[in-house]
Amino acid sequence: MRAPLSLQYAIDMNVNGNHYILMVQFWKKQIYALQAVRWWHDENEPGGKKYRLYKQSKILSALLILLIHQFHPMDERHNEDMDLSQLVIDLEQVEDDESELAE
Repeated sequence: MRAPLSLQYAIDMNVNGNHYILMVQFWKKQIYALQAVRWWHDENEPGGKKYRLYKQSKILSALLILLIHQFHPMDERHNEDMDLSQLVIDLEQVEDDESELAE
């Protein structure tokens, strides 16, 4: 989805049951992952959802690769899809561990 007159696209993704909104921009035959937001249902939050913003290039790259891989011309899906989606979850865990150490 793209807002009127905006150069960015918001792409909804579901990775191993986790919901993401990946913001991408196309520029001169290239695609850039700008940021990603993970969201989940939380009745204690306004609107019933909670959000987490990702700006780290590793997580953005993994989500972008997973998105591109979904449109690969191969007719049959194979185990690499699960490996790629697990990579996103693993990278989030590393980020969580690193932020806890920094505190």
